Amino acid sequence: MADVASIKKSSTSDVENRLARKVCCFVVHKRCHEFVTFSCPGADKGPDSDDPRAKHKFKIHTYFRPTFCDHCGSLLYGLIRQGMKCGTCDMNVHNQCVVNVPSLCGTDHTERRGRLYLKIEVNEDNMQVTVAEGRNLIPMDLNGSADPYVKLKLIPDPENETKKKTKTIRSNLNPVWNETFTFKLRAMDKDGRLSVEVWDWDRFTRNNFMGSMSFGVSDLINSPVCGWYKMLNHEEGEYCNVPISEEDDGNEEHRQKF
Repeated sequence: MADVASIKKSSTSDVENRLARKVCCFVVHKRCHEFVTFSCPGADKGPDSDDPRAKHKFKIHTYFRPTFCDHCGSLLYGLIRQGMKCGTCDMNVHNQCVVNVPSLCGTDHTERRGRLYLKIEVNEDNMQVTVAEGRNLIPMDLNGSADPYVKLKLIPDPENETKKKTKTIRSNLNPVWNETFTFKLRAMDKDGRLSVEVWDWDRFTRNNFMGSMSFGVSDLINSPVCGWYKMLNHEEGEYCNVPISEEDDGNEEHRQKF
């Protein structure tokens, strides 16, 4: 009888452990789970876990280009009122997905726009920029893919005299460019920034913005960069960049190559 009781107790604890792992209903691709850096938000950690500032403020929204649900990843179907959009963090989800979205508003722990591998160094008045590759870029087309290219320029540059861009990689969310560009720095450029933007090429409509980042030229003169950088929205990318630590980038091969 004691053995039976112990077996029942162990089986009950196993069930409880399995259920305890499924708390917040957070959904990611198989290839994306390694990039999630936060603890499960469904675990009750006291009064702070109920902070109302972390709750999304979803409202019904009409989208004018193909948009995918940030929770389940599938397309928001329809001509009007296709889904819900958070007024604070711009998260887009299906109506039926709202109840499963964890309260992480304003906390962008995941790489919603993907990442870019760059090497940038300055030698006297020449700045050399190598655009190696992108990873996990956001889909922009109806087929769930995109046609990305990278646009580089020194800002401010109202005449677009310094603009350069890579080739377009068709139907690829993990593009490899391996292209190097050289900028001739003027005295005025050393107080400016290097803008790096990724765009989706379209044949019949305007190209769509996918993500961006920027680097202070004076910072690059003092310290060259080489590594993965997180793609940001247009407003954030105009003024800053977010490097991904070597512990999280999972790519020793690139560091040895560049």
